[in-house]
Amino acid sequence: MKLFLKENSLLLIGIALPILVTLIFGIATFLPKILVKEPQFSFLFVTNYNVYTERSVKFNVIDGKLKVRFSCENCQLNFRNTSKPALYLYDSKLKKAREINYTLPVVPVDAKVFSAEINIPEVTNLKLNTLDESPDGYQFINNRNNFMFNDLFLNGNDHELVISKNGNIINILPGNRNEGYYNFKLIGWIIGN
Repeated sequence: MKLFLKENSLLLIGIALPILVTLIFGIATFLPKILVKEPQFSFLFVTNYNVYTERSVKFNVIDGKLKVRFSCENCQLNFRNTSKPALYLYDSKLKKAREINYTLPVVPVDAKVFSAEINIPEVTNLKLNTLDESPDGYQFINNRNNFMFNDLFLNGNDHELVISKNGNIINILPGNRNEGYYNFKLIGWIIGN
């Protein structure tokens, strides 16, 4: 046996090394899920968000409260893209995101320029923190331009919305959806009511 090991040491290394590397990467992938505490803070975010159109919905946090404003310029024109941003609340306890519905105001027929605040009762009283990192250390990741991250950890899908902390990556909107994941924005971490 000793002679076999001595004569075939390169062959054994060639077989053992890929197995060892696979085990190391497997452990490195699952270890953060075991060691890193789950997110404690829920948050609000939007998809299909584009404030650079003549008709737009803007989400701003002022003094910790969400303010939503609809505005249009040249309101009399017919717009091809009149879709509104989808507003979501990710519930950290349920580990699930749900869309929050809201209605756009009616633009007066003769208005050239129009602006109005949108009241969304479900989120009016929430206290929001707009920092990139939540109080418990999670970050909302814009992974569109991070090709290596996408290929290694998200199976090459660069439109998945994720939060991450110390290697623990959580997909917040799993599955194939039709929403515009190209334009998404974290509004804020919910730190109180």
